Amino acid sequence: MSANYQLFANLTNDEYDRLKADIAVNGVRDPIELDEEGNVLDGHHRKDIADHLGIPYPTVVRNGWTEEQKREHVIALHLGRRNLSPDDRKQFIRQLKAENPEMTQRQIAAKVGVTPMTVSRDITVTDVTRDKPPDDRPDRAREMAVTNPGMKQREIAVAVGASQSAVHNWLHEAEKEAKKAADPAPKWTDFDVAMTSIEAQSRADAAMIAAVVPPKRRQTTAKRLREEGMVLGRIAVCLEQFGRLGNS
Repeated sequence: MSANYQLFANLTNDEYDRLKADIAVNGVRDPIELDEEGNVLDGHHRKDIADHLGIPYPTVVRNGWTEEQKREHVIALHLGRRNLSPDDRKQFIRQLKAENPEMTQRQIAAKVGVTPMTVSRDITVTDVTRDKPPDDRPDRAREMAVTNPGMKQREIAVAVGASQSAVHNWLHEAEKEAKKAADPAPKWTDFDVAMTSIEAQSRADAAMIAAVVPPKRRQTTAKRLREEGMVLGRIAVCLEQFGRLGNS
């Protein structure tokens, strides 16, 4: 039966390319380790590259080893050669724990070469985040508040298994969303109205200017107008005059 003993992540593209270039020049220096059934214990990448390049390679066969001994050997070889990234380490620790549920965190730590606290953190983070169901408590709290208007927030909190402050925040957000949905139109300020009027008047002025300025000179004219600040400056003066004339 074929078994997979490649317990760690593949080499990166850069690492693979460097190994391939080295093997192309120097050949395979470290033997490919096999079990008695021909399964590769160590040297998956070296064997793959050598087969692709048509280069022979030395082999070592490990006879009579148990599955546990094979995996122990593979782990020891890889941990001695490569520095695991945090993500690789978490993945390996999770896999090791899944395959060996009887192992303690201290035993895993000794095998991987980290502290028991690191193992505990990696396993806890993995278990908490993996397949975590969505939190439906906010929706349940809002539904209870709507269907039971007289129900107090502390009663809702007990019913959905949350704190009273969390329920308060959920209901407050629901109230804001309801108000927003009831009044979706934006509130225009006086400045917004003024800018809309300015834009409309500016388009009208631009149309009159375009009627008397030849097309070839319109870009130059527009640039000069922007430099002079004529439009906004003129409007500001007119607005001040309206004010002095009694807000007419």
